[in-house]
Amino acid sequence: MRPKIILIVCGLALSVALAVMVLHKPAPATSGRGADGIAEGAINPTDPTAQITEAAQTAPATLSALASRPKHDKQAETNAILAKEMATIIAAGVENVDAMSAEEKHQAYVEARVLELQDLAMEEDNESLNIILSELTSPDEDIRKAAVEAAVQFGSRDAIPALTVAGQQLDDTDERKAIKEAIEFLKLPHLGETNFPHSTAQNEAGK
Repeated sequence: MRPKIILIVCGLALSVALAVMVLHKPAPATSGRGADGIAEGAINPTDPTAQITEAAQTAPATLSALASRPKHDKQAETNAILAKEMATIIAAGVENVDAMSAEEKHQAYVEARVLELQDLAMEEDNESLNIILSELTSPDEDIRKAAVEAAVQFGSRDAIPALTVAGQQLDDTDERKAIKEAIEFLKLPHLGETNFPHSTAQNEAGK
């Protein structure tokens, strides 16, 4: 009996020892490539989900920057226009400017600018002509019309290129027609002219 019991005890002990060895056996190490693959998967820049998340986080700042730039430029342009109008009004000697509304100030500016263009039309220098031509694309219709009339009165064919460009930018049929007529008029021969076009350079040379 005792030898059998001893054998049984030894067998049980051996089984327990094997079980312990199996349980404590270290797990197979993950290959370096596989670990790197998992890490790359976590930070992969081509992951659509990661891209969407990043875009959502950066979009507000990007949109804010894009929106503020045109607004800033537009405000600067508006301030420049208002400063120009105020300078013209003051130079024209308009009184009680501070008491005027914005609309009244603009109307006073238009009237003063029209008179200024009429005076410039009587000159013969390049600077006067350039000022006239600069108003061919004015935002105000009355000033544009006055500029066309002043260009005709000035009488220089040097105005034709600027008139042509201005006519191409206008949508109003009547204004385009007026510019076309102005160009045709300036192309006509002047009194005493033979084959030489009348130009500002010739005006200054004849002074």
